Amino acid sequence: MIKSLGFGLSLLILSNQSLAQFTFGVDYINIEQEVNIIHTLFDANVNAVAATVGYSFHYSDNITITPEISYGVGISGDEDNWVSFDDMIFRTDVELDSVIRISTKFSYELNSDFKLFTTPTFSFTDFSSNLGGWTVSDDSDFGVDFGGEYNFGQHWSAQVSYGLYQYSELWRFGIRYTF
Repeated sequence: MIKSLGFGLSLLILSNQSLAQFTFGVDYINIEQEVNIIHTLFDANVNAVAATVGYSFHYSDNITITPEISYGVGISGDEDNWVSFDDMIFRTDVELDSVIRISTKFSYELNSDFKLFTTPTFSFTDFSSNLGGWTVSDDSDFGVDFGGEYNFGQHWSAQVSYGLYQYSELWRFGIRYTF
């Protein structure tokens, strides 16, 4: 047991160099997405919290490319949506079960503290509804985020971005830690 613990600690210390460009973060995401229930389209406004991991490659002095993947879960749903079917009107709530985002962030460093970025993203969203027996459309969507990042410490930064997608729009606020 002691040997295994010592070996693991040695690997952690020696691998610090290999972690030099890893980025870990937490995002708050507000998504407004077009959903389809019983052939009725409406915009659902939901919120999520997501964990993000990425690895930065320095392309030049001011340009960084960071492939990222994030996984999030819904923290609030959209209530009081009205759906009509066969001359009847139903009230339904829509919740975001999960969101997965695969992206590549292209950053331009304006100075040592501030970056502007654009992020082409492919996302998967999984919605649910309380309208028994009917499903909400689970979507995959492609879009682009535009935003800024401010470094407020040696390893910490804050990000804000706005995303335009085929079926949705989103605001994303995040905190990042870079090794």
